[in-house]
Amino acid sequence: MMHCKECGAVIGEDEKFCPNCGASTGTPFLEDMPDPIEVVEPAAAETPDAVTASAAEQPAAAAPEASQAAAESAPETAPQSNPYASQQAAPQGNPYASQQTAPQSSPYASQQTASQANPYGNPQGTPAGNIPPQAGAVPNYDPTMTAIPPMVGQPPKKKKKGCLIALLIAIPVVILAAIIIVVVCVATSAGNRTKNMVEDYWQAYVSGDADAIAEMVPDEYWDYIQDTYDFSKDEAIAGLDEYLDELSDRLGGNLTYSWDQTNAAAGVGSDSEMLKDANDFLSDFDLKADAGVGVEMDATVSGDSDSEDYSFSMWSVKIDGKWYNTEAISDFDMACSDGYAATAKYTAEYGDMMDTYWTAFLNADGETLGTYVPDAMWDFLKEQYGCDKNAAVDYLSQYLDESLSSEYDTDDAIIVDQKITQVDDYEAEDMADMNDGLDEYGLSGDDMKDVYSDLEITYGDESDSQSSSVILTQIDGKWYIYDCMYYLTEACYYYGDGSSDGI
Repeated sequence: MMHCKECGAVIGEDEKFCPNCGASTGTPFLEDMPDPIEVVEPAAAETPDAVTASAAEQPAAAAPEASQAAAESAPETAPQSNPYASQQAAPQGNPYASQQTAPQSSPYASQQTASQANPYGNPQGTPAGNIPPQAGAVPNYDPTMTAIPPMVGQPPKKKKKGCLIALLIAIPVVILAAIIIVVVCVATSAGNRTKNMVEDYWQAYVSGDADAIAEMVPDEYWDYIQDTYDFSKDEAIAGLDEYLDELSDRLGGNLTYSWDQTNAAAGVGSDSEMLKDANDFLSDFDLKADAGVGVEMDATVSGDSDSEDYSFSMWSVKIDGKWYNTEAISDFDMACSDGYAATAKYTAEYGDMMDTYWTAFLNADGETLGTYVPDAMWDFLKEQYGCDKNAAVDYLSQYLDESLSSEYDTDDAIIVDQKITQVDDYEAEDMADMNDGLDEYGLSGDDMKDVYSDLEITYGDESDSQSSSVILTQIDGKWYIYDCMYYLTEACYYYGDGSSDGI
């Protein structure tokens, strides 16, 4: 049986036109076409109170497949914004770039002739007799690290702080609830410990107790300090002591602290997203935390004359079962990278010698300066200038007194506070130039170092600040001061047989 494709009426097999609508049979007809679907008029809209059970049983219209797929892939919660993201301070300038003062000219420079020249190379590479020797600019330690300001004339340093506190982002509600439970447990158990560690840190900080701060870092951290900076644990601690002493001086002493918590976060598990920032910070020191509690804080350190404000994040982190402090870790790294550990190390090695030298030099104390030259020096001066030891030290005192009198006009003793800022080794070629001609007198050094110092000079009611350097030379395994050897030679030339003038 065939049906008209236009109206659906039954058509005989041999008919060419539909008897109902007249449509041509030249186009294909559909076999067994289903009966037309009965159109059901929509029921009148019902109010919410009149909804019937039959209406509730009607199937809902199917959503498009694309919409359904999108709905299944949508996250259960919207991403959360991180309320703890903070900004890092831009690195500050290097604290040890020294300023130069113009070299002083010697009143005796015109007297010297080529035939009677001082066989010692001028320690500073300037015309003979310049006093005091002036150093070149001290090299920078590491321009990439956050710097600490020098002793005088720079704005106070703002401490660079540790890692930032981060919160979880876009975590499903069920997982988030479980994490919150864990975090609350960690926070509860570590809360008092963290508060105590923050208090312990600040108390050690304002009291200048670097040994106490060292207890807040893991033992393996000192391997990083040794490998990175070539400083021992004791040298790093001495460096932080150096910085804390400087901080106390800068703020006027008698330091106190206060701090307020602004936010906090906690995490458990070394792979925890909550600990990501903390572990990123720790990874620089080959460390990794298993748990941690971070405290975002505003803090103030105050002294008798000034104060400093800080805003940063401090973490108490659990490493191998013990709790440590990220800010203590950061402090020791700063002390080593910004030159404080170097100053402490060199002060321990050469500090007493430099203190004595600069005090004797500026007070024209030739006798004390004479203790820093080898015995062969006296034979050399006797042979070249006819000066025995006693005459030589007297000449040196006169030489320095006349040279310095115009700069430091006082009858009182000159007081010098010197701080070593850098020590540089001489290259073999430069050392050979300095030793040229001294071998035959047994005065040739087998090692040399430039020792740079910042000087605070007090004379009468006045004071002066400058930076300078001294050359140390090692002869037969013992360190002497090359500058003393040079100035003794200059003095004996001017006042001894090398000149028509004498004492």
